[in-house]
Amino acid sequence: MKKRLLTTSAVLTLMVLTTPVALAGKDSQNLWAPGQFKNLGLTAKWDGLAGELKSLTSSTAPATLTVNFADQLWTVNLTDTTKLYRRNSTVANLSEFIVGDSLMIRGSLASSTTQTLNALVIKNLSLEKKQTTTNGKILSLGTNSLVIEPKAGQQQTIKLSSNTIYKRGNILTDLASLAVGQQITAKGIWDRQSNSMTASSITIRIITVVKKGEIMALSSTTTPGTLTLKTNQQTYTVNLTANTNLIRKFGGKSNLAEFGIGDQVQVTGILDNDTTITAKSVRDVSIQKRWGNFTGAIESLDSSTQTFSLQPVKRDLQTVKTTLDTKITKAGQTLTFTDLKIADQVIISGVWNTTTNQIMAEKIKVKIATTNDKK
Repeated sequence: MKKRLLTTSAVLTLMVLTTPVALAGKDSQNLWAPGQFKNLGLTAKWDGLAGELKSLTSSTAPATLTVNFADQLWTVNLTDTTKLYRRNSTVANLSEFIVGDSLMIRGSLASSTTQTLNALVIKNLSLEKKQTTTNGKILSLGTNSLVIEPKAGQQQTIKLSSNTIYKRGNILTDLASLAVGQQITAKGIWDRQSNSMTASSITIRIITVVKKGEIMALSSTTTPGTLTLKTNQQTYTVNLTANTNLIRKFGGKSNLAEFGIGDQVQVTGILDNDTTITAKSVRDVSIQKRWGNFTGAIESLDSSTQTFSLQPVKRDLQTVKTTLDTKITKAGQTLTFTDLKIADQVIISGVWNTTTNQIMAEKIKVKIATTNDKK
């Protein structure tokens, strides 16, 4: 009975010292005082003194902690027998604790006159190794780790292992598919102390973009190939595959031979990284199909490029391009490019590039000269 009275006296003293922090728990020997910090997610099981770690004398036991409980500094004695836990109740060690951590402490008063607690159990609410998911852009990439930049927050290190699974969308891939600038989703175990994650899976996010701009360069006149696209914000390399849909301004089917430097295009595709797009479709708004309206006289011929200059009746001088597929006829007879002559009157059916004033000829009909033809 005497021991019970002494313990009650100690409890009353702690209540005075920790006001407005209240007391809870039925264990009179090991005081279990709840903090008022509801944002720490206190539970009935873990009600105790809740506060912020302000300092610690060592990274191993024995050690002395200074903890701020309700704007009052308390000294917490930690021994070899003090049990340490992370937020998820897994066993921790003191080397994982850092200043600023939120702690819940269960223990006994060292005396009735000092703000000193002999800790039996400390739970670090800031310390956890948990399953988590994070999104971000790859900043650097190695064989064992990568660094990402989330949309918000600091850079994070993602550790890779032989067990890490790699995906592009829902398709399995491998480490070689990762590249700097890609947007990824990483899942794994997060370690607060090292600010790193050990990834169980890495998924390359498939981001569809639509970019409008000007063609600055073309690698080929056929696919597969690449074009350089300059937008208002930056310049992209656009990969064109055999499956890329090439279309004219009004939706007609096109081919890369019709595209030219300076054309205005709209690219729809997958953003591979900050500066590379794999195109699903490219619409060249600078070209459109016009039939039967290109009539005029040949002003000059260039056999090396298989082109000639055309002076239309009602338009400015235009360049006409021909290919091996261009059909040239005169009075029903098939001709070749070498049969064309300066001053020939021709009717051209083909694709007109409204930006460059160039015509990709599909058909050329040489008119039979008459005395009424304008030379």
